Amino acid sequence: MQALSLVVKGLNDISAIIPVAQKLAVRHADYGVRAEHYQPVGEALLWTLEKGLGPDFTPAVKAAWGEAYKTLSGVMIAAAYQGKAA
Repeated sequence: MQALSLVVKGLNDISAIIPVAQKLAVRHADYGVRAEHYQPVGEALLWTLEKGLGPDFTPAVKAAWGEAYKTLSGVMIAAAYQGKAA
């Protein structure tokens, strides 16, 4: 939840959260997280937001969150697994 809060607060300055996300990704890999785990986590995040926000989870909100997660998870996957077998 702390990482999610950081992301939300940092959306206006994505360059500030990239280094934090990269370090977090390396720690995740050390815990056994694999690259293929990111997709179901993203799906779970969107599902949770949909249930929590109800009618406020509009197609535009879903698209924005989806794009934010896609960007962040891409950065994290690259940082943790570049040159390694995922």
